[in-house]
Amino acid sequence: MFETIRGVDLFFLKFFHTVKTKYNDKFFAYITWLGSLWVLIPLWGVLTVVLANMNLQHLIFPFYVGFVGAIATTYALKYTFDRQRPHKYKAIGEIPFDPSFPSAHTTQIFIVTFLIVILFFNVDFEMKYVLSGISFMVAVIVAMSRMYLQVHYFSDVIVGFAVATVWAYIGYSLVSR
Repeated sequence: MFETIRGVDLFFLKFFHTVKTKYNDKFFAYITWLGSLWVLIPLWGVLTVVLANMNLQHLIFPFYVGFVGAIATTYALKYTFDRQRPHKYKAIGEIPFDPSFPSAHTTQIFIVTFLIVILFFNVDFEMKYVLSGISFMVAVIVAMSRMYLQVHYFSDVIVGFAVATVWAYIGYSLVSR
C-alpha cells in the first residue's frame, strides 16, 4: 500500500514539474498565500465581526472550534510523523521549515472554505451557490499550488483536505444543534 501511495506522490510531483513555466511559477507562488495563516487569521477576524453584525453569534463558537481544531490537528500530525519535504525536484521559492505531512495550507484553505459555505447556507443569500463554487475552486488551486511548488506530496494534500473535512463536519454538527 505504501508503495502505491509513494508512486502516486511521485507521479504528481513529476506532473507538476513538467508543466513548470515562469507564468505558472508566479501564479502558484502568489495563490499559495491564500492558504497561509498570515492571510486567513485576519480574514477570520473580519468574519467574526461580520457574524456578530449579522446577528449570527451562534455560528462564532462552532466556527472557531472547526478552525482551531483543524489547525491543531494538522500540526499535531506534522510533528508526529515528521515527514521530510519532497526533494526530487527543486522547490519553487522557499521551502517551509515545518514537516510536510499533512499540508497545512490545504487544511487551512479548505476549513475556511467549508465554514464559509456553511455560513452561506445559514443565511438567505442569493449568490450562495456561485460563491461556494468559486470558494471551492480557489481552495483546489491553493492545494494544487503546494504540489506545483514542490513543497508537498499528493498524500500531504489529500490528508490536509481530510482533516479540514472532519473538522468542518464537527463545526457543522455544532451549528445544526
